Amino acid sequence: MFDWLDGIAPRLGIGTRPAINASTWRMVSRIESLAPEMESLNDLALKRLGRSLSYRARAGEPADSLLIESFAATREAGRRRLGMRHYDVQLLAGIALVHGAIVEMGGHGVGTERQSRVSEAAVRGFWQQWRGLMGF
Repeated sequence: MFDWLDGIAPRLGIGTRPAINASTWRMVSRIESLAPEMESLNDLALKRLGRSLSYRARAGEPADSLLIESFAATREAGRRRLGMRHYDVQLLAGIALVHGAIVEMGGHGVGTERQSRVSEAAVRGFWQQWRGLMGF
């Protein structure tokens, strides 16, 4: 049905590599490994971490290293403020979105996945992208 995309996709720079692979699962494992460290931070320290991530992004640190810490901090902030913790599949979807994939999610928890994506976009300074995600 979508065979016609095979000829167009390479010209548009769209790859056929799966968005969720072993590398994204390893990133989720690294995010999970930071959970005890994030839980030990008080609210002020968590806020300072967010500001630190923003400065590091502006200084040119690679997005993938920021992604791990920003998703871990966002997961902890969601747990504290909303009483909800991001599921691993939500983190996978957020990572895939950051890497430019199109992701479809249904059911519960779509909002918390968007929270990860928005926080990562804010850390990297993509305010226009953030505004688009939030519908402003």
